[in-house]
Formats: sequence, structure tokens, C-alpha cells
Amino acid sequence: MPLWTVTDRAYSEPRMQIELNSLYWPGTNPEVPRIHRACFQHIGVPVKYTEKRIRHGRWMDRVIAERMDRDGIVAFVDIDALAYSRAAVENTFRYVEQTKSFLGLAQSSNHLQTRMRIFAAPCFLVISKHAFDALGRPSMMPTKFGDVAQELSTRADATGFPYRTLYPIGFREMPPHGTPWRLGNYGHFGIGTEYEGGFFHNYFGREGKIDTISEVAAAIMEDRAQPAALQYVSRDDKFWTEVSEKAPAPERRLQKWARKFRRVFTG
Repeated sequence: MPLWTVTDRAYSEPRMQIELNSLYWPGTNPEVPRIHRACFQHIGVPVKYTEKRIRHGRWMDRVIAERMDRDGIVAFVDIDALAYSRAAVENTFRYVEQTKSFLGLAQSSNHLQTRMRIFAAPCFLVISKHAFDALGRPSMMPTKFGDVAQELSTRADATGFPYRTLYPIGFREMPPHGTPWRLGNYGHFGIGTEYEGGFFHNYFGREGKIDTISEVAAAIMEDRAQPAALQYVSRDDKFWTEVSEKAPAPERRLQKWARKFRRVFTG
């Protein structure tokens, strides 16, 4: 069984020592950290919270500086990202521990010229000291070529350093502008994205809209399984057909070309 495959079976190994770190700014909708705390307490995963107005990347740098040399593994989770079980989180730590690498949820920076590059995003990110050192101990601050923590994946890609990203299953809602975000050449993601391995990221959840994250939290608190099907599938011909009519003209042309390409090469 692959290390990133989630299972709720009891492991024969001793219970892993795991801890996540999460940042939220003062003024965040108080329901979001309340939901977050309740869910992670329910699945038995400790989270160290920081309520402070500080840039995300700078805060990550400080956490790494304080704990990486001591703990050997440092992990982060966004305040609007959840895990369905402790097993899901343990599997990521186990992968990172055994491979001496890093793992994160797949994302791409749609607002940058490097929008087609997929990287291990800080919404859920586990980093080993070995990987951090091997890649030159990069800062997690954004650059003109990448978003927060993207430099880690950029250096790994440039040097051939292996790491793992967990890809989206699908999502519940379109982003505010009405079209999904691209995930490189893989597919798409949006509001309320479910990721393989038992993870969820709301996106924009900290800004006040909590319907979706509340729905997922209720499922976690009731020990329900991660849904296998969602309104929008990240890689699916039906998805392309549904969004074509709403997309801007250049996007529609790309979608029609993509459908024609798949018919030619896949029959």
C-alpha cells in the first residue's frame, strides 16, 4: 500500500509524535478557528496556533528556525484546511520521515507568470530537516516567481529532489470570479477542494464564508468518510462541458481545443 494511501486501521508501529502549526490573523471570523480546533481535537492531532498579524511566509520561517533542528520535521496547516482523520496526518508524517523529503497539497499560483507550475502548498505542508538542508534552507517568503513556500518545490524541481504532492479529487463551488483555478496541466481546483489522502481546503474560509467548511467539519465530527464525488470533478470531460458556456471567450476556445485533443488521442 502506498504511504500516502489513507487507512483507518490501527498501525502496529508506536503512535507517532505529530504536531501541526497554524496561523490566523486577528479579525478572522472566530468561527473558523473554533471549527478548526474542534476538528483536530476530535481526530487527536495537536495543533499549535498563532494569532498574529504577520506575513505568512515570515511566520513559517520563524517556526522553522525555532523547531526544525530540534524536531526534525515541521508541519503547517491553514486555518481553513482540515484532515478527515489522524491516520491521514500520520501517513504524511510517515512518508516524510521515511523518504527524508517533504509533502504538501498540490496548488498553483494563478496570479503569477509561473501559474502552470504545481507545488507543495503551505495549506498543508510537512517538511523534513534533511530536505530543508539539502535544498539550501530556503525562505518560505513569496518571490516574483512563486507564492508562499513555493521556493521549496522550485528548488526541488530544479535539482531533481523527489517530493510528494497530494492532488485534488474535486471541489464544491466556483471561485468568486466564476471560473475555476487552474492546477497546471492536471486540472482545476476551487472553493471547498477535497484532496486525495483525506484532506480538505476551503479557500477564502478565513474571510467570513463558513458554510462549506462547517459542512465538512460536521462530517469529520461524525467520523464520516471523505466524499468520493463532488459537484465539480478536478479532471473530467463533463466538467469542461459544464463550465464552457460560462467561461470567457479565450477560455472557451481552449476548452473546445482540449476536448478535440482528447477525442483524437483517446478515441
